[in-house]
Amino acid sequence: MLRQRRVRDPVSLLGLVTVLAVVLVVGPLPAVGLSVLLLLVAAFVPSPLAFVAGQLALLPGLTSTDLVAVGVSQLALVAVLTEPARSQNAYAAVAGTLLAYAVLAALLVIGLRRGPLVAGGLVCLAVAFGTYLARRVTLVRLGLVDGESPGETRDGDGIEAATDRSANQTRSE
Repeated sequence: MLRQRRVRDPVSLLGLVTVLAVVLVVGPLPAVGLSVLLLLVAAFVPSPLAFVAGQLALLPGLTSTDLVAVGVSQLALVAVLTEPARSQNAYAAVAGTLLAYAVLAALLVIGLRRGPLVAGGLVCLAVAFGTYLARRVTLVRLGLVDGESPGETRDGDGIEAATDRSANQTRSE
């Protein structure tokens, strides 16, 4: 059964309106039309897609010299990105997302002072670390590994114990 998608929550709507305001103030007139269309789409699609639509709405109107506008827009889009966590009262996830966003922004600013190659490298390292961390948390939550050290399984017998446990789970299903 298809469930009807409601418009974004008030915090996310405020974020999208903020992005629109930034585009109206900084962007050229042709960019405003495209941005309005993308932001209307963002109001009705799932949160990750709304975040992407918001990013795309910013592209035609902002330049790298509009650093304050870029910063305000990015913070406004974090509100859209964290909407699912807010709807489930997972405030630790919202705080973690904000912290990760701040660290990524700081790496980018530090890297840009050294040059675009350094900035790109730092962002790639940060994304790789975040991907590893997300995978690790998922494995721990699924009970496939202990949270203590990356190589140990719950039994402490190494990979054979994990393989045996996985085989036993498959047989019991």
